[in-house]
Amino acid sequence: MREFINRALAIGLGIAAESKEQIERAVNELVQKGELSKSESDQAIQELIDKGEEIRVQLTESVKEKLRAGGVSAGYAMNQDISRIEAELTRLNERVASLEKQQQMDIM
Repeated sequence: MREFINRALAIGLGIAAESKEQIERAVNELVQKGELSKSESDQAIQELIDKGEEIRVQLTESVKEKLRAGGVSAGYAMNQDISRIEAELTRLNERVASLEKQQQMDIM
């Protein structure tokens, strides 16, 4: 599951890098056609990159939330569930050891 998330994020970052290059090419074409000035192009590129980053962050959070929700509904244990189960198992092991010790003392 973690590997899947890492791959998805790496793909997203690759898309973001490619998108930046595409944005720059598209805006530079507008400058060459005279539809944007050079100073406007720098601002346009930055605004588009910022908007893309904002969308990437929202998408990442959405994917994480869906994975969390999907993991629970699919029966996968989450980290907090595992910690709770480990604590309960430790408590039960200690209780069993205590009862075994008490039983051995009662036999003697």
